[in-house]
Amino acid sequence: MPIRPGDVPPRPAIPSESRVTTTPIADNRERLAANRRVILIVEDDEPFSKILADLAHELNFQVLVAATAADASALASRYLPSAVILDIGLPDHSGLSVIDRLKADPRKRHIPIHVVSGHDYEKTALSLGAVGYMLKPMKREQLVDAFRQFETRLTDKPRRVLIVEDDLTQQESLRLLLGSDEVETIGADSAAECLAHLAERTFDCMVLDLTLPDASGFSLLETLSREEHLAFPPVSSIQAVSFLPMRNRCPAETG
Repeated sequence: MPIRPGDVPPRPAIPSESRVTTTPIADNRERLAANRRVILIVEDDEPFSKILADLAHELNFQVLVAATAADASALASRYLPSAVILDIGLPDHSGLSVIDRLKADPRKRHIPIHVVSGHDYEKTALSLGAVGYMLKPMKREQLVDAFRQFETRLTDKPRRVLIVEDDLTQQESLRLLLGSDEVETIGADSAAECLAHLAERTFDCMVLDLTLPDASGFSLLETLSREEHLAFPPVSSIQAVSFLPMRNRCPAETG
């Protein structure tokens, strides 16, 4: 059954992570250096995967390559990469299930994921926690920008969370839950206030209510994806659900 843009694929869709299939694209899994960033490229189109791997090497990233959702999950668990470039249309399972699986794992939820795909599932990908989305075909400069954004994000220690929630009681509960001596929480009760905060400073995670008084959460995510001058943090969405899963998904909690 095909996945529609509004669907969230079930997490159990990806099989066991214990085995990894080798790919025709040479990567660095056998000789990773501890002092260099590692990027996981998840792409089943071999020529495009090689383009991404070559560009990552050019920008001084070490590279892991996967062609399936199962291998992506296995490599992420084994090597804990610094960042992920992810295609949606994979041969075994949707790339959306990869995002959902990584963001549900406390060891991997902080890993930034940028989607590069020929399929338009931007709303769902961003609501699951992807930090960016590009539709194929794209220019080399756009890919370079995505890698540069990874480098900028990885340089700073996660410690600032933006909570976008118009119910002030729930907003305060989230701030108490997520805040600590190492994590600063800042509240916004509208899309306009959220955009104002993002224009002034950088956040490491955003907890977003999808039903705001001046805009839907999805339209806010679309605005953020278009506005290059705004820093776009990883997003966890909420809709009157238990607050505990938000703590498990927010990367600022890993610092």
